[in-house]
Amino acid sequence: MTDVLVMIPAKGQSRELPGKNLQPVCGKALVTWTIQQAVTADIGPVVVVTDDKAIATLADMYGAAVYEEPADLAGDNISMESIMSWVVDQCRQRDGRVPDWLVVCQP
Repeated sequence: MTDVLVMIPAKGQSRELPGKNLQPVCGKALVTWTIQQAVTADIGPVVVVTDDKAIATLADMYGAAVYEEPADLAGDNISMESIMSWVVDQCRQRDGRVPDWLVVCQP
């Protein structure tokens, strides 16, 4: 069986629209829609990578795991590949596994 991990990168701050992941869209925070759809899809565990406590709380509330983003990955010029690589390393350290597929769902 294929091992899939779903990753949702959700920073607390945005250069262009501060707090965008917590902005309400049709009655819910933007990131909530993405978390709910990823969990409902049921293709694998869902991990939200964030530096924000409110986003972490929402992730936990809606059934996603939370990986607290380290400061060196929180900058505006960090590549998605760097975050993906860090998440795979975290999986290896936490669970002793490396997913076959990493699906990225952006809010």
